[in-house]
Amino acid sequence: DMEELWQVNAQAIRKAIERSGINPADIAGVSFSGHGKGLYLVGKDGKPSYNGIISTDARAWAYVKKWKEDGTAKKVYEKTYQDILACQPVSLLAWLKDNCPEVIKNTKYVYLRKKAPLGDPIEITVRGYELTLRKSEADFVLMTMKENK
Repeated sequence: DMEELWQVNAQAIRKAIERSGINPADIAGVSFSGHGKGLYLVGKDGKPSYNGIISTDARAWAYVKKWKEDGTAKKVYEKTYQDILACQPVSLLAWLKDNCPEVIKNTKYVYLRKKAPLGDPIEITVRGYELTLRKSEADFVLMTMKENK
């Protein structure tokens, strides 16, 4: 339940601030994350249109298997250099489309966690290293994936 998830997180932050003794007016911002993939849908009414689906959910495994067998996964990899996983929004949305079409019909937005409000910073992994870069810094990063350079 996305609303419950928000309430629990807001309560935990409130308690942490109270216990710290810090004046809330001195806090410029609060950020937290530990989610990963999964799917969070927002309905046309601005409320969750379906319970949040966490990153360990594997209900869409058959779609990934089908896409590997029919060549779709290879085409996606050639463009994105990423494998399709059952826990990713594309797989979960395909599952919902076939199993809960009313959810898709009533959904206005897909909530994404890994994008900052202004698209900055960008989080990437290069050769096992986690990097967080401003867009202005990322402009100077050049990589040739096929040649491993």
